[in-house]
Parts: sequence; C-alpha cells; structure tokens
Amino acid sequence: PSTPLLLIGCQSDLRTDRAVLTLLARQGKSPVSSCQALRASRQMEAVMYVETETRHSSRAAAAAFEMAALTCMGHFHNPPPPVTQRSRSVTPRDKPESTTEFWGKFRS
Repeated sequence: PSTPLLLIGCQSDLRTDRAVLTLLARQGKSPVSSCQALRASRQMEAVMYVETETRHSSRAAAAAFEMAALTCMGHFHNPPPPVTQRSRSVTPRDKPESTTEFWGKFRS
C-alpha cells in the first residue's frame, strides 16, 4: 500500500496480568506476543510496530501518536518488498530480531 501503516499494540502490560490471563484462558484465548505482533506488522508491510503500556507509562500512548505523526510527515517509510531468493541454509542473520534489537535501531 502507498499509505504507510503503523501497527500499535495497546496495553501490552496486560500480557502478564493474572486476571486478564485467567479471563482469556476461560475463553480459550491468549494474549498476542510481541513476536506475533511484529511478524504481523511485517506481513502487512507496516512501517513499524509500537507497543503501549497503560500501567507503567503515562507517556506510551503519546509516544505512539508521535510515531504516527512522524510517519505521516514522511520520517518513516514502508519497507522495500522482500527479495525472493533460491533456497539456502539459515544463517544467524536470518533469525528474527528481538524487540530490544528492533527498537534499538530507533534510539538516538
């Protein structure tokens, strides 16, 4: 898509909340992990994935809106389409990066 997409995971701190986990388990569900969300953002060709927390940071939601504004202003762009290659062995570079490694690219 020509419009940049930003995937925002809200209330990520609830992944470890016992009451929420119990309620989801009763429904046969579980929280979405950071890795699952990051994978989904890559599949939908989102510019980036941002997580917010409600209990631990009052600034998280504002930061997500800032990222959305910066994306609209052209500071972030859609990733290039994946290059198809012939089958090859997996190298350490092919391993998915951790959330810490991913966000480390955006810290100044």
